[in-house]
Amino acid sequence: MNEDTARRLTELSRLLYVAKAAENMTKRKRIEIEEEIAKLVPIEKGQRTINLPDGSAKITVSKGRSYRTDIRALKGLFKNSRFREMGFPSPFKTKEELDIEGYEWYRKHHPEVFTLMAKHVEIKPGKVSVSVKLKDEA
Repeated sequence: MNEDTARRLTELSRLLYVAKAAENMTKRKRIEIEEEIAKLVPIEKGQRTINLPDGSAKITVSKGRSYRTDIRALKGLFKNSRFREMGFPSPFKTKEELDIEGYEWYRKHHPEVFTLMAKHVEIKPGKVSVSVKLKDEA
């Protein structure tokens, strides 16, 4: 490697390091601001949009959920029961993942079955997403 290339690589690597550090710091600050906005615009799941009283911006807060499931345990629960015979929908999709709509159906219609299922499903809050559109950007 010649001297000019080495010097340029050193300069670029330092610039990249500083840029990445600034990007990480900015990302952390953005996430803090999004979380604070999400606290002020409460929502359990789904999406909610509000307009600022002065009309200067529209804020949309979206919030999802993440489900992690012990599929084998749930399969065992359904295999050794009469749920299917009773017309209950399957909480499984063909690729063996939790059918969230089916799972939530049990919460609403058969809480006693849901309680058994819930032992095998972990629900964590999903990522909070916030978008801001300024009036000038419309």
